[in-house]
Amino acid sequence: MSPGEEIEAMEPGIENTQLMLKTVNCPEKTIPILRTRISDFHAPTSSNFNPNELDFDPNQTEVALAYADGDTYTGLDAVISVWNPKVAVLAESSGSFIWAQSNSNSFGGGWMNDNFNTGCYNLRCAGFVQTNSDFPIGGIFTPVSRIGDPQGQYSIYLRIFKDKGGGNWWLIVQEELLGYWPSTIFSGMAERAERLFWGSKIINTKKFGRHTLTEMGSGHFPWDGFSRSSFIRNLKLIDDGYALRIPNIVSKIVTNGKCYDLSVGGGPAGDWGIFFYYGGFGGWYGCQNT
Repeated sequence: MSPGEEIEAMEPGIENTQLMLKTVNCPEKTIPILRTRISDFHAPTSSNFNPNELDFDPNQTEVALAYADGDTYTGLDAVISVWNPKVAVLAESSGSFIWAQSNSNSFGGGWMNDNFNTGCYNLRCAGFVQTNSDFPIGGIFTPVSRIGDPQGQYSIYLRIFKDKGGGNWWLIVQEELLGYWPSTIFSGMAERAERLFWGSKIINTKKFGRHTLTEMGSGHFPWDGFSRSSFIRNLKLIDDGYALRIPNIVSKIVTNGKCYDLSVGGGPAGDWGIFFYYGGFGGWYGCQNT
């Protein structure tokens, strides 16, 4: 069974959004290579970022995450709203992702604004093998969501899954199979993942001796709701038996709730399934003292 056939067998229907990836037409057996510019708004992003306490600097990194653990997994997916958050200084960044982790290995996909200053992203570091010749890793999503406009909300569907045959971990954006992480590059994830994450991360350099003004998501806190707050919805996992299902329990990690926060809601019966709103605008007066 090919990776594409495995996807269809797990879930034939994927949300049809108006948001598009800018495409290119490459010759057969070639892939697009992106010329990097610091000011670009990037998508999709493939990442080796490790989000747990072992691998990010709490003095510079702030996260708002939902996660599932306590079992072993072969994938995850979700629908993520896409925004263009303000990034205060060039050394900072803001992005939203899904990712899988086991031991010291972590990888994922999503969107980001500006460059991260740690980890490996896109095709700059060895590991991810792109197989799609039309969609550049690190390309541009257009349009992005507009604050206060219910008709101007745009989202992307993301899935990461392990194929049964070769043991590689594949990345899908919208309905496009973009490529894979080979099983041979992992020390702990050749078989299964132990923890799944959905959420957002910002870099806070405190350049001027205070908390950054870099926004997370839309720049609004979760209580502002639809069309103002960022969301990740229809959280699903692929279990040890390769079955796609809704998580029984989703926990959360928020490193600095005065600056950025996350609120989980929903359930199996709703159109959005398990979802959460998240975000914040950083350096307001209540956040500056943290």
